[in-house]
Amino acid sequence: MPAFAGGNTVSQPSVTAPFEQAMSRTGLVLFRPFAISKWFVLGFCAFLAYLGEGGGGGGGYNNFGGGGGPAGPSTQPGTNPMLDWIRANFTLFIILVIVCFIVIFALMLLFAWIKSRGRFMFIDGIVRNRAAVVEPWQEFREQGNSYFLFLVAVMIAQTAFWLLLTSACIAFAWPSIQKQQFDSNAWTSMLVFIGVGVPVFLILSGFMFLVRNFMVPVMYVRRIRAMEAWRISWHELVKPNVGAVILFALMRLVIRIAIALITTIATCLTCCIAGLPYIGRVLLLPIYVFEQSYSLYFLESFGPQWRIFGSSDPAPGDVPPPFDPYDV
Repeated sequence: MPAFAGGNTVSQPSVTAPFEQAMSRTGLVLFRPFAISKWFVLGFCAFLAYLGEGGGGGGGYNNFGGGGGPAGPSTQPGTNPMLDWIRANFTLFIILVIVCFIVIFALMLLFAWIKSRGRFMFIDGIVRNRAAVVEPWQEFREQGNSYFLFLVAVMIAQTAFWLLLTSACIAFAWPSIQKQQFDSNAWTSMLVFIGVGVPVFLILSGFMFLVRNFMVPVMYVRRIRAMEAWRISWHELVKPNVGAVILFALMRLVIRIAIALITTIATCLTCCIAGLPYIGRVLLLPIYVFEQSYSLYFLESFGPQWRIFGSSDPAPGDVPPPFDPYDV
């Protein structure tokens, strides 16, 4: 269990010491001793925690947008079977579009919920040096569900903002769109969209960075809900240590770039096997354990009241107990 000590002692946060600690933790969890069954179980937790992130790649959208070249399919009746079917069954087409939207939205919510629970499962596996699924899934039900609802609220707020901004810019540029001219209205709309959208995007990215690297670990340590954890994270960790948090963000950016390079190289060397959703997490498990451990050890550097690993760190020379596959 992660230990929590009372008091208000505040240490100077370090962005370098957690690097070595995370390396040692990765070796302890995955290689001392090495157990392939542990990798598969902990890799499954990592798969849930990173669900929807990385991998894939997808092709470009080179056909989106105009330009020269051959003309597209004719829109005249009788020349395009798909358009003819849509015209003849427009109501059915709208119903199908709505149903597809609902199904996709429901799947997005399902994946977000699973990912929220998986995040705590993965953290718990690293902190307790174990590979378990059922127990942490049940133990962190309240925190996982609260984190999920928090993410849904953020998603709704972001969607509402972007719809409002896009609608306002399109409405202002509508006369130019009708005239098919890129005049002052169009320029103004584009500049407003960029001038407002880019700063908001950066702010939202920073906000989600704080949520993932501070709020979630605080929820884990103190077994509290999302909003309370966010208030504590902001007032006790981020605001008093802005400089250290910025350095930490830069270090995390470097780590992310390194992970992207390693993942790309591994995917090429394994003929895309490392790009498979679950198998890739297992093969590249050390980098995901290291990444999460680095964030947790950085939180520990704020003081003894933020102790996470507690007695789970063995003394030098100690041999950790053997992995029990029945702990799954």
